[in-house]
Amino acid sequence: IFLFCFILASNGFPVKKAVAEGLNFDGDKLSASLNEVPLVNVLEEIKQKKGIWFKGIESLAEEKVSAHFQGLPFEKGLERLFSEFNYCFAFDKNGDLKGIYLMGKASSNAKKSYPKRTTPRRSPRTRRPYTPPRPPSHIK
Repeated sequence: IFLFCFILASNGFPVKKAVAEGLNFDGDKLSASLNEVPLVNVLEEIKQKKGIWFKGIESLAEEKVSAHFQGLPFEKGLERLFSEFNYCFAFDKNGDLKGIYLMGKASSNAKKSYPKRTTPRRSPRTRRPYTPPRPPSHIK
């Protein structure tokens, strides 16, 4: 009896993974209310609802995501969700999002803004007013 109960308890009642319940899709809008939800669950939810594939998630299996926003355009919402990670969107010929490459956590010292210009700007040329050439002195 003990062996039967052990087998039933370990295999008989599958444990359902927590889904990303705080993720809502409304047409082309995305809303999120996530607190420390496993990244794999969020990716699975997006894959099921939108058919988007993900590559490179093996190294991020233990990562968790927290995000809170309402009604952002889908791609902007994904940018917000993945802001802590290095990622790259993959589009088809029509410009539709088809997949996302996830490449690890973004470094904490990375700047989120564009880098400062490293090449000096040219100073604008000053334009002199046009002065017509003087006629030669021997012509009057």
